[in-house]
Amino acid sequence: MKKYILAVFAGLLLTSCDTDNIGAVYSSSAQNIAFEKETPATVVTKYSEISLPVTLTRSNTAGSYTAHYTLESEDEGIFTDKNEGVATFANGEWKTTINVDAANMEIGTTYTFTLTLSDEDIETTDTIIGTSNNIITTVSVMCDYNWVKAGTCTFTDYTFSDEGTTAEDVTILNADGTNIYRIVQPFIAAYGEGDDGFNSDTGITFTLNDDYSISFVTDGGLVVSADQYDFVWVDDYVPDYCNIVNTGNSFECVMLGVISGAGYYTGFAFDFEWTEGWPGK
Repeated sequence: MKKYILAVFAGLLLTSCDTDNIGAVYSSSAQNIAFEKETPATVVTKYSEISLPVTLTRSNTAGSYTAHYTLESEDEGIFTDKNEGVATFANGEWKTTINVDAANMEIGTTYTFTLTLSDEDIETTDTIIGTSNNIITTVSVMCDYNWVKAGTCTFTDYTFSDEGTTAEDVTILNADGTNIYRIVQPFIAAYGEGDDGFNSDTGITFTLNDDYSISFVTDGGLVVSADQYDFVWVDDYVPDYCNIVNTGNSFECVMLGVISGAGYYTGFAFDFEWTEGWPGK
């Protein structure tokens, strides 16, 4: 269960007002050019081409202003900057949009680009009030698979538990035309959604091998991130703690975990029995 407590401290209760010592309110003329988000959520699309808007902001809306930036990406031939490194704010406008086109994307691949403000725009930061601006933004886009239902499973989470918590009829999807599969929202299915359950769950993705064993598809070792719990597969580092044992359509999975981004823990385990739609023998 996750609880968030907001503490409010009450200071002095003013019983009088000294109008003789009121000074002028500080008003900055700095532009404070910044990207709205340093790392926006990854854009997921079913198409090989998409236009990606990126928001640029400023704090001073008086008059027009032209900002400049550069685009960099290790993915050649994918991104085209329609604004050609220039973003213009009209008089009275506090935000403007940069449009970057992505094309030639392959299915199942994530692509990334970075926009960086020019030195002149970085210097518009108001150093008196110490404003911290996002001078760089990194945007990722994925051309997703066509996911189709491949059956259901019984999923049990054994993390820090001998008894486990079980969910029936959890959906399994298949990336059409591949041997890649995904268990859909297993932790939410087991524990529910909200304060007593989980709020975010990206699912568990794996490949079904020719011998009907499975291998996890990870992001830098991350199998699944379920709120503050990260299930990680680091068999090259500590193989004794990362194991998958399967008997037919039943898979027992043990691995290390990270709690709230700090350190490795043992005791992270789940299993699933692929019932409906099992393609094996």
